[in-house]
Amino acid sequence: MARFLIPNALSPPEPARLARVIQHDDDSLVKGPHALPNPTVGEVVNVTSALPDGSLLYCVSCPGPEQGDGALVREGWLTATVVDELETTEASAVPAELRLTGANLYKRMTLVRANEEWQDFDQDPATLRLIQGEFLQVSAVKNDQWAYGWSLACPSRRGWFPVFLVVRLDSSLSSLIPEIEKELSETAHHELKTLLLSVPKPPYEDTVSDDEDVPPLVAESAQRLEKEWAEKWEQIDAAERVNQAAPQDVANAANAEGETVQDDPHSVANLFAENARDDEHPLFVCNLQHRPAATMEAQLQLELGDLIRVTTQPTNHMLFGFLEDKPQMRGWFPRANVVLIEDPLGFQPPNSSKPKPPPLPELPKSLAQRQLGKRETF
Repeated sequence: MARFLIPNALSPPEPARLARVIQHDDDSLVKGPHALPNPTVGEVVNVTSALPDGSLLYCVSCPGPEQGDGALVREGWLTATVVDELETTEASAVPAELRLTGANLYKRMTLVRANEEWQDFDQDPATLRLIQGEFLQVSAVKNDQWAYGWSLACPSRRGWFPVFLVVRLDSSLSSLIPEIEKELSETAHHELKTLLLSVPKPPYEDTVSDDEDVPPLVAESAQRLEKEWAEKWEQIDAAERVNQAAPQDVANAANAEGETVQDDPHSVANLFAENARDDEHPLFVCNLQHRPAATMEAQLQLELGDLIRVTTQPTNHMLFGFLEDKPQMRGWFPRANVVLIEDPLGFQPPNSSKPKPPPLPELPKSLAQRQLGKRETF
């Protein structure tokens, strides 16, 4: 009997919010070793977490180039009264070196997975129904009994839930890739084994010497493959020319209707502009595998966790972009297969608002008894 672990869809955590430290007095600052050290008026901080009532924010200040190579990241708690969250236009102007992204962002988040189903049958609006196996992001823990957080798959679902019903995960993107264990039947296992054993062994490297002539059958096969690849590359080049011509077609259509697209920073024409840097395009992460058919050369194959820069409207059903680590790999892919994680041009993902939670509920007696001897440390 054979077992296989198959990765499922990925739901990334919420990105950090950008805020600026405003004028304040010493009495309004958090005191103690966990406070943000030496906050300066005007500096930009990344808000990675907050208490449910919004009174305290966990902030991270990244050093800018003017502070030198030896400057360290400063982080800690600040009261909400001494910071002001940046508007979309202000946030888009913040330099990349002051933003907290990638692994540096994830390691400052508390991520958990629900171990079992749970729901408050008293229908307390402050609680969050737990679904076994779902991933949650935690922002606060109260009395080692309750945690406040939200579902990564649906951030609008947020509330309090018992701490001992979840298990803490490593603060990394790889820990959020769920795996489904599937067991092959006896018949499928036998067929797979037969197929693997039927594959011929590769020949030794010295089977054909350099001095011998290539057999006619091998030469004919090589020529046929070379011709097929040449035809495929011609199709790819033709699709690329169509993609490059698309922005001009959109601009011409808009001008024919009396519209102007040059002033719109999110227009297709501007996003395809030659002077746009790669890091100025919106950054998406693949949360659902996309493997187009071989005949669809214009589409881009995506694997779970791939980072993609999008050069078209981020809200279209089909997006065009390129892989972050392989810019030469470009193509179209469905919007439903990716999630926006950052946009230097100012487009913000949905669910960016932070609604304040209801009051802390009372732990049911049945759960309080189960909690004895079973506690997760955060």
